[in-house]
Amino acid sequence: MFTYVIRERTEIEDLIRGLTFMGTGGGGRPDAGRSYLYRLLEEGKPFGWTDPAALPDDGWACSVFSVGSTAPRPADFVEGQSWPGYGVRQAGSAMPAAIRELEVYTGRPISVVFPIELGAHNTPGPMFAAAELGIALVDGDASGRAVPEASQVTPAMQRQPLWPAAIADEWGNALILRRATSLDVAERVLKGMSVVTKLPDPYAICAVAAYLMPVAELKRALILGTISRAYELGRAIRLAREAGADPVAAATAFLKGWVLFRGVVSRREWQSTGGYQIGTTDIAGADVFAGHTFRIWFKNEHHITWYDGQPFVTSPDLLSVVATDTGEPITNTYLAEGMAVTVVGVPAHEAFRSAEGIASLGPRHFGFDLDYRPLEEIMGR
Repeated sequence: MFTYVIRERTEIEDLIRGLTFMGTGGGGRPDAGRSYLYRLLEEGKPFGWTDPAALPDDGWACSVFSVGSTAPRPADFVEGQSWPGYGVRQAGSAMPAAIRELEVYTGRPISVVFPIELGAHNTPGPMFAAAELGIALVDGDASGRAVPEASQVTPAMQRQPLWPAAIADEWGNALILRRATSLDVAERVLKGMSVVTKLPDPYAICAVAAYLMPVAELKRALILGTISRAYELGRAIRLAREAGADPVAAATAFLKGWVLFRGVVSRREWQSTGGYQIGTTDIAGADVFAGHTFRIWFKNEHHITWYDGQPFVTSPDLLSVVATDTGEPITNTYLAEGMAVTVVGVPAHEAFRSAEGIASLGPRHFGFDLDYRPLEEIMGR
């Protein structure tokens, strides 16, 4: 069943590190994803991923993913506090429950799960759900990065329907989205439910099982090999650090990307609204970037940048913020003023450099009067 089985904590950490990097500031909290995989390891349940070529074409596959804002808990949050009408939160229950709800509604047994995106929660979460349910997790995803909207994925670009979709959260709530008039409407429904889920606790998980399709179709719909690649990326960063080499340079070389900026976070402004964390991060330059400024606009993930006030690299290309000294990627949940960081740019997968991909994930989609320019063109190579 498995092409690769994770057997120790070092492998979990390598995977989480690589997924956090590819999550481009979003993709969920690393501590949540780590806790799922540690739990499986401690319980002795095998987990990992499977090469899609090893999967039989018959059977049904779906994605399962968490939705909602990446905002942190408020300073006055009290762990375990009661919230009238919600009951007790069952950590880790949402994704397996969503898959089972979709099975029951459609009458189609699901044998394969795929991540909607790469991220420190939205990849380990499906891996955990697959292990709990005894089904396969495919080595691939639908974005090649993390994205804020469930419509910004390869199945949507290939006209695969998102619905019917099952929604389940860690409080025990469950809903079925039978159909929607558009992907935009479906996105609002999903995010609206996430707001309800996260009202007592911003870290509570609202999960969605969607994009149900035959396994044979799955092999054509995904970007393949991405989990293995993220794992190898995380390993490359660790090995460089252990060897006394520059871990940021190792990550950049592995991904064939560029260091876009280096400095100290000087200002962070954000709000949690409509199921998203939206805001800006300002960085004051250091080293060879001293005297320059860098700004990032994010909607859960990083999407638009400005260098000295001029438009610079944008989605769909990847923009990852890492700790300058360790190379550890930092999500927007935890990025804070005063951190010494480096911004790395990585070319997007070719699927998102198509006209449809740019329309879905480019700057104009987010309301900016900017045209997408490929990263390598901006960097002069």
